[in-house]
Amino acid sequence: MSCEQIPRFFSRDPAKMVASVAKRMTVRGLTVVMVFGAVFSAASAAFAQAEPIFFFKTPSQLEFNGAGEVITYTYRFFNGPSWVVGVSVTDDHLGPVSCPSTSMPPGGSMDCVGQYTTTEADVAAGRIVNIALAIMKDTSGERYIKIATAAVVHRAAIPTLTLATIQSPFTFSTPGQTISYTYRLINGPVGLKNVSVVDDRIGMVHCPLRSLPPGSVLDCAAQYTTTVADALAGSTTSSATVTATTLTGVPVSRTGSATVAYRSPLGLGRTASPRQFTGPGQVITYRYAVSNNSIPSPGLVNILVIDNRLGPIFCPGSSLGPQGFMECTAQYTTTAADVLAGSVVSTAIATANAPGGEIVGAQGNAVTYYAEPA
Repeated sequence: MSCEQIPRFFSRDPAKMVASVAKRMTVRGLTVVMVFGAVFSAASAAFAQAEPIFFFKTPSQLEFNGAGEVITYTYRFFNGPSWVVGVSVTDDHLGPVSCPSTSMPPGGSMDCVGQYTTTEADVAAGRIVNIALAIMKDTSGERYIKIATAAVVHRAAIPTLTLATIQSPFTFSTPGQTISYTYRLINGPVGLKNVSVVDDRIGMVHCPLRSLPPGSVLDCAAQYTTTVADALAGSTTSSATVTATTLTGVPVSRTGSATVAYRSPLGLGRTASPRQFTGPGQVITYRYAVSNNSIPSPGLVNILVIDNRLGPIFCPGSSLGPQGFMECTAQYTTTAADVLAGSVVSTAIATANAPGGEIVGAQGNAVTYYAEPA
């Protein structure tokens, strides 16, 4: 390509010329040089003598972590011994680039600046390679073209995902009570798709979105109804697993759990008097303090207390309103077997029905120790 051909070839729109110019990088005397990761074009020694104008571009960073990052490009000119005018720069990713001036004096220099925001497509491609085209002419009207390219690669960030399971309330008092779970997903530096949460007690959990941009937070929600088995076990534990894949298909998963403790609305306190016995035939008096700790009106009904040594215990009533309390009493006579055992352990269980018919219960123990007579 001769110098006479250059003005005719570049008489088109500069923004449309960039791709075409990139394919014509076999222009006689053109070389490609890598400096600190930025690729720029410069004339050969012979071409430099005839056209001593240098143009190259450098990015503000050589790597990017993901979509949404801003990269600043600097387009630098070094002029030769002649004035140049009509200076313009067009980047295939940014379009026209702003320059402080459209002319340069002999021996002068100039920096033009442009910014580019990375996209998910750049992440998928693994790098950003863009081409800049600079057009100018000297005072004699001779037109010139300079090309510069730069590459910024995607850093292979490690996907991280955190799952926090939040329960409300933190305790339950009856079977049939609803527990609300929030599954909070906190994403790291890598975008994720195909997000799914499964709870071992609930099944598939509803999430409002199926994708997680880098650094985003997503709350999914579900509800669970407690059972008699949960109350008997003393708690219910929910274990959830979140699965997802990166944009390139790498699988990611995390597991989290939350435990809700059972707090019976029926309270049972125990006392024994005396606290020691000295032989068989001695009478021990037990008191059973029964209370309604949390059930609102109409309260607890069908209250029953059973002792493992004495059977059903007499109580002054069979129901308790909110924050109600009553004391039941019974007596036990020690035996020779108790002396040999060294103690008397009494275990009592209290049961009642909540307003919805659910069975609630409580357990209490009392120990009386054998002491040899003085």
